Amino acid sequence: LQGLMKRLLELEAAAGGVLDHDFIAAHTEGFAALAAELAARPWDALCADSGLTREEFDTAARVYAAAPTVIVAYGMGVTQHRHGTTAVHQLANLLLLRGQLGRPGAGICPVRGHSNVQGDRTVGINERPPAAFL
Repeated sequence: LQGLMKRLLELEAAAGGVLDHDFIAAHTEGFAALAAELAARPWDALCADSGLTREEFDTAARVYAAAPTVIVAYGMGVTQHRHGTTAVHQLANLLLLRGQLGRPGAGICPVRGHSNVQGDRTVGINERPPAAFL
């Protein structure tokens, strides 16, 4: 996620029109600190940590930058990971850079399920659904 954001900042610096500066100014704080943190992260470390190439980061960043609206959906594996809180913060930061929160067709979508997320029987899903359900 940091590599993706770093590439977005590079694209913004090169050509502009990538970040939503009005949204950032009105609805966020700490942008300069985030930008400095990302600038300080070397590409070789980002690539090694993620298993992605610079070209893959570039491709993903360009797709994201071109999308008029974006919804980031993530499952329980993200939040249950030992770095889950940090990962969710970074997902939010990614969306905030382009103003992709608080408007139709955009936002963050944690796919957590319901109170019985570990077993689906309360919503009628099981290995032998009754004929009426089918």
